[in-house]
Amino acid sequence: MGWKLVLDQAVLTQLFAAPVQERSKAMAWLEGLSSRGPVRGEVIQRDEQGRELQVLFKGDWMLTAWNDHATKEIRVVDLVYV
Repeated sequence: MGWKLVLDQAVLTQLFAAPVQERSKAMAWLEGLSSRGPVRGEVIQRDEQGRELQVLFKGDWMLTAWNDHATKEIRVVDLVYV
């Protein structure tokens, strides 16, 4: 079974606040992430629980996620249109 993409509620809010064309680009990017399995960011940060947060950039978007290997989920915790 492949990896699932799980979006935080705040991520959905950011996504739908973006211009329609940019939203479409971001949605295509998000859909492609889960097909590749765990994500590896260009920058790695740690959250309060010590999890590695992967920070990825694509176009005008910055995404922060962590890989939950136990459940095979990519948990997207932040998405910013810059």
